[in-house]
Amino acid sequence: MSSVEFAYLKDYRYTDQDVREHPYLEPLARSYLQSYGGDFSFLVAAKLLVESGGVLSTAVTRGVLNCMRADPTAPVPPARSRPVLRTVNPRRPARVRLKASFKRPWLSSRFPTARYAHELHPGLTELWWFPHIERYEWYPRVWCGVSLSRAQQVNTWEIPEGRTACLRCARAKGEIDGG
Repeated sequence: MSSVEFAYLKDYRYTDQDVREHPYLEPLARSYLQSYGGDFSFLVAAKLLVESGGVLSTAVTRGVLNCMRADPTAPVPPARSRPVLRTVNPRRPARVRLKASFKRPWLSSRFPTARYAHELHPGLTELWWFPHIERYEWYPRVWCGVSLSRAQQVNTWEIPEGRTACLRCARAKGEIDGG
């Protein structure tokens, strides 16, 4: 098994530090680009840059090297001069909870037959950032604890027409007696 295959299986990536510390990696990336015949837009753009006499930045060189890891026809760096591949920041969180407040107090279903509007619990409703997919997601929680499918929920300023406030939410919040 070549080091490129090993790196691919172990989920290791070349880093900017590898490119800066090992000067032979940039010419290796250039030679790979000169012989590249695929249609991946990143590599095609890098190939056009090399053909026009441009200089590959550290980040582009790293990207090309990491693309080479998945290509079985790519040249393998000489064994004695291969860099030690590092994992990419193993302490990076999978998600980050953000401080947020939600001004629209009502949550209800998009279904026209839904009967109730639920009141958001401000202390339990959360907003999360997922760095690996670069997306925000919110996790609404209502006072009564009912769960609505995220695809079917709508957050509103007022109780939608034809619906009533959830009595269980009012009880949980302490606005009315439990009896």
